[in-house]
Amino acid sequence: MPGEAMIQDRESTSSSKRDSQRVRLWRGLIHSDYCPSKKTHMYALLASILFVGSVCFVVMSSLGPNYMNSRIQGLSVSPTGDIPSYSKTSKRDVSGNANAAGGMDISAQIQKAVIIDVNASAPPGQLLLKDPVCYQNMSVTWHQLSDEQLRQKASEAPLQSRGSKIAFMFITKGPMPFASMWERYFCGHENQYSIFLHAHPDYVPSLNPASPFFGRFIPSQEAEWGKVSLQEAENRLLFNAILDETNSWFVLLSESCIPVENFPNSYRHITESQQNFIMAFQESTILHKTRLYRGKHKQMAPEVVVDNFRKGSQWFQINRDLALLVPNDTMFYNKFVNYFCQPHPVCYIDEHYLPTLFFSSRSETLAFRTLTYFEFPHHGPHPTKWDKTNTNAGLIKWIREGHSCSYNGLPTNRCYMFARKFDLNALPNLLELAHDIMGIP
Repeated sequence: MPGEAMIQDRESTSSSKRDSQRVRLWRGLIHSDYCPSKKTHMYALLASILFVGSVCFVVMSSLGPNYMNSRIQGLSVSPTGDIPSYSKTSKRDVSGNANAAGGMDISAQIQKAVIIDVNASAPPGQLLLKDPVCYQNMSVTWHQLSDEQLRQKASEAPLQSRGSKIAFMFITKGPMPFASMWERYFCGHENQYSIFLHAHPDYVPSLNPASPFFGRFIPSQEAEWGKVSLQEAENRLLFNAILDETNSWFVLLSESCIPVENFPNSYRHITESQQNFIMAFQESTILHKTRLYRGKHKQMAPEVVVDNFRKGSQWFQINRDLALLVPNDTMFYNKFVNYFCQPHPVCYIDEHYLPTLFFSSRSETLAFRTLTYFEFPHHGPHPTKWDKTNTNAGLIKWIREGHSCSYNGLPTNRCYMFARKFDLNALPNLLELAHDIMGIP
């Protein structure tokens, strides 16, 4: 009957509205519109946390309330960050603040345990406990190694990778302004990449667990443009990425970089390459010699001389074989730090050290170009920054297809997979262009 049909229509409409509201609520909870498959993962993650938490609670309860209180009150992180230790007189939360307060409810303890504070004086290390303490360390890239200890461990890493992942290494001041675009880029390819982030040490990230950038910050120090500290930051990223034996390629990017190809195309272009992508060119003779010797400082010789001194953009894409040269090198690096940069702190070591090292050691493996596009204004020290006024389909198409180069010995016009430098106000334009121009879903 008409009346029944109207009632059914209203019920159907009401049901659709409720379903729509549930979807919006869920999306608002995990902010995963960029990658719908993350919803299933989040359901599984929440279920796993509840299950593990229940098991831990039951086990600890069976040991008695005194045991539970002593475990919770005495939780602390060892100075090495490797194996947590215990104390009956004090407790330390994950922000590194010690106090002598009383016990804490276990649910509150678990809640605090999953908060990542990269500005902590004693960040949590990998959990290696004999006793059943419920503690989740979601900052899987954090550790307490010094720079020298990190270099030493990376130098001992195996040459052959156990996988074929690309390590995307971002050097940033703090937030990732183009995170939403990168999230779309990475969506659905979780087994083919890893991410490492080096930010200012005072930056405390606030990321949703659904983001691929969540928990991927490494221990950092302040990096200044043109100085040794910037090369040190790049080394930290590379060494941390090398320790992941599933990484076979390494890509260095900045916070102002964007992808101009979708993930499958760029992954295939990088991993199937027979050469490493890094610029290493020789400047004009007069400028070259002046910058190398810095007047009276000639201690770079005989290892570094005019013939092998090179310059190039620091934004590289290199394989594991070439990457392992860096932690195993001390001679070239010490030459640059002690002689090239000491008399002139703003020495642009990041534009010279790796190009010189790689050219001197494996020049036959280099493509002598980078996959990251940028433009320098005439005689300008910084690259051009594109904003909302000039970020359009024409610009992206020109970056993607308007150049000529060689790839695996054959000519091609697909010379760039990434580009910089973009202003944050260009993000809406880029998101609109991502699907139709770049092929990013």
